[in-house]
Amino acid sequence: MAFVPGRGWPAVGVGAGDAAGFGSGRAGCARRDRLLGNARATVKVVREHDVEVAPFAGASAVWAHEQHTAGPDGEGVSLLLAGVVGVSVVVVCASGSPVWDWGAVSELAARQAGHLAAGGSV
Repeated sequence: MAFVPGRGWPAVGVGAGDAAGFGSGRAGCARRDRLLGNARATVKVVREHDVEVAPFAGASAVWAHEQHTAGPDGEGVSLLLAGVVGVSVVVVCASGSPVWDWGAVSELAARQAGHLAAGGSV
């Protein structure tokens, strides 16, 4: 994972597929109940929705979620993409200015999937 100039650090995680609820192949089912809220956030979520995104390279199933927020610094968007990669789950969450797009988030997730496939860590 690398710092992206002008955008900051995207958050990237890896977990076990079954533990994340993806083991059944039903990506996206009941995922909202697994989102972690930011207790220190100074923004309010004004709308959120799941997004249909094609699986990134290396993923057999994906789930994408978009949140639009409003706060002291204005409006913002955060993108969350999770995908099954073998027996693991890769999760990328990106927000900041300029706003991230799904293509860039998918590319980061694919890079992490590549690290996993090569036996590396993220």
